[in-house]
Amino acid sequence: MSKKAKIICVVLLFLGCVASIINVVRLTITSEPEYKQTALAFKEEYEKVNGKTLRGDIKYRELDINKNNPYVKVSIDEIADKIKNGESFYLYVGDHLCPWCRSGIEKMIEVANREKIETIYYVDFWDDDHNEILRDLYDVEIKGKKVSFKQTREANEGYKVLYEAVKDYIQDYTVTKDGKEYTVTGVKKVYGGDHFKFENGKCTKYISLRVPSLAKATDELTEDVLKEQDKLFTEFFTLSNVCTGESNC
Repeated sequence: MSKKAKIICVVLLFLGCVASIINVVRLTITSEPEYKQTALAFKEEYEKVNGKTLRGDIKYRELDINKNNPYVKVSIDEIADKIKNGESFYLYVGDHLCPWCRSGIEKMIEVANREKIETIYYVDFWDDDHNEILRDLYDVEIKGKKVSFKQTREANEGYKVLYEAVKDYIQDYTVTKDGKEYTVTGVKKVYGGDHFKFENGKCTKYISLRVPSLAKATDELTEDVLKEQDKLFTEFFTLSNVCTGESNC
């Protein structure tokens, strides 16, 4: 091979290496991994109602969701399958329209990232018009001193599987009518903001985004509230058999 040919081969080889490096860098910059895409979708969903009206003159809490959050949206049927298959995972039942969810989700993300939690599966319970799409619904009927309840919506089959798995942790089902709260006898409910840890298909931990120091979902997140959130959410990920609220765990 002539000297000129050797030089040409070296140049072509060098250019090929440079092109390969550029291509790798380009893919690294422009291609979001699957986990990242789910995190960005979660961020977009929760921020799209920032500043919009909730009820009357009350506005949705402004959120700035970390784009590196661990939330992955799935269907309730996928969660039911995970439970039946004896899998281990974290689950969040909530909604971007849920005021209590919005009051604690930023701090939960902060704590989850700090504790290096890679994935928390997420299931919606409302559609974009506040219609229930997951759980059962009850209405209260009052005749004199007699109080009775009528089921107006049957829960999804997947929710029934979840309910059986977490019923020893979750709180009683209450119905509010004319400003008064009534408890549905013998029925419990997965509320917005509830987080669960499953190990081998069994629920072992539960916590709500509703912390005791926050009286209303739309109240200011004071330093004391944020400290309580941080403490309780950290315990959820680090301590065993953690639960909050009026549950039987």
